[in-house]
Parts: sequence; structure tokens; C-alpha cells
Amino acid sequence: MLRLSERARAWLSESKLDEAGAPSGRGAFDASGVLRLPATVSVVNVVALGDFADAAASGDSIALTFNADSIEHGIANGVSVDTMRSRLLRVVDVIDSRVEALFAKATAARVACELVHASAFVRIPDAELRRRFLLDEAGASLVHDNSPEGGLLVRAGISIARVERVLRRLGADLVPEAKA
Repeated sequence: MLRLSERARAWLSESKLDEAGAPSGRGAFDASGVLRLPATVSVVNVVALGDFADAAASGDSIALTFNADSIEHGIANGVSVDTMRSRLLRVVDVIDSRVEALFAKATAARVACELVHASAFVRIPDAELRRRFLLDEAGASLVHDNSPEGGLLVRAGISIARVERVLRRLGADLVPEAKA
């Protein structure tokens, strides 16, 4: 976490992130994959890289290292890989292949999750009854295909009475959840 004084925040808020190619100084990756930034690089651009890089002073320059942990830390803090890439391109002409490989690995490791709108979860512990419900033409249209084990997610806007009718037809009863 970085804490800035009011004066520093005011100074940074007046600065704008430099566009690629702006005359604020350019950095370069050395043979070991460390990004070396000259003192002429905009402070705002250096701070923007701090979300996903480890920084250290190195003589009259700043040395930034990138590793899987720093990239994951940036992603966990809400910085997308595309944003990381664009921030880097503000201070370098070409991103080192090792950093690009870290970006690719971090992107591949992310699990895409989908938000499913549902009106209810019907707990059905019997796997055979769940299978029959999903095979029933009327029943299948009432629930999501990707319902979790142990029950079915009823699609948003579907009345519970319709679900109950299908369950009765399949030989089951819908029991209301007990209030605690």
C-alpha cells in the first residue's frame, strides 16, 4: 500500500498519464529482464507500474522487476492484463518476451465465471430424479442446464408452481424450506 500526502496527491492529480511516445523518457529491458527507467520518466507512469511490478532504486534509474506473483497481485487488485500492457508501453517501446509470457500465463490461469440469474434453487438429492427432470421437455425449459450438483437452478421469472407441477408428474413433492 502506498500512502501519499495531500501535496503529493494534488501534484499527481495535475499530471496526466503520458501517452506512448511522449517526451517523458523511455525505459528499456536489460538482458536479465529488468526494466530500467531513467529519472526523466514521469512519476505518474512509474506509480502506475507499481501495481504489478517490484521497484528498486538503482543508481540514477529505477529498476522494475516483473514476476508471476507481482502480475497476480496486480490482477487481484483489479488491473487487467491489457491495462498492464498499455501502462508498460507508455515507458518502453517493446515489452520483453519474458514479461509477455508472464501475461499469457496469468491470462490462461484465470477461470472465467458466469453469473446466472435464477429465481430459486430446488434441492433434489436424487440424481436420477434430476436427470429425468432435465430430460422432460417442460422441465428442461424451466431450469438452467449448468445447475450445480444436488439440485436445479430455476430460471429467473419462472413460477415455482410450474416447477412443482413437473415434479409431481415425475413422482416427487416440492416441500417448502423450513423457516429457522
